[in-house]
Amino acid sequence: MNEWEILLVSLGLSLDVCAAMICKGAVIARWEKPKIFCVAILFTLWQVLALLAGSLIRLLPWVSRKTFRIQQIGAVLSVVIFVLLGFYMLMKAWRREPFDERRESTTDWKALCLLAVLTSLDALFAGIGLAVMDTALWKEALALAVGTIVTGVLGAWIGYRLGVEQKNKAYLIGGVLLVIAGLEASINYLI
Repeated sequence: MNEWEILLVSLGLSLDVCAAMICKGAVIARWEKPKIFCVAILFTLWQVLALLAGSLIRLLPWVSRKTFRIQQIGAVLSVVIFVLLGFYMLMKAWRREPFDERRESTTDWKALCLLAVLTSLDALFAGIGLAVMDTALWKEALALAVGTIVTGVLGAWIGYRLGVEQKNKAYLIGGVLLVIAGLEASINYLI
């Protein structure tokens, strides 16, 4: 995959974290920069670890072979993964799940870790998709890490200032980016 497609996938995935951070930002009692950055780094670590775990598929013998047929199957699988992840995020944007915006006086780190794990599942599947496309692992991880930290902090700030209603916009934009990345990959590698 080229850098443009990696950027689209990374931003799409990091906007899932942005939506989660909007929800967390909407309930914090006071804006504390160190705590917000720690939470953003927690989410970033889980995203990158999940991406790396998904990319371990490239160690399988049938994936590591560079035959034309394997590359075609990998391209189709990647397109399907990115488009499905995009539609999943679009469905999350469409569903307007109720959210109780009550201020929390303390941070529940155990709940935050669970939320970080759950939001990183998308990155796990994206790691599989990127691995079968034989994308440079360091580019994937760097783009995702930078995107997640920036959108995580920005999401917490948006939630703190504007409320939880903005999470659907993050899901919508992230879903559109992932669908575009899937379509771009299908044009570049399948046609």
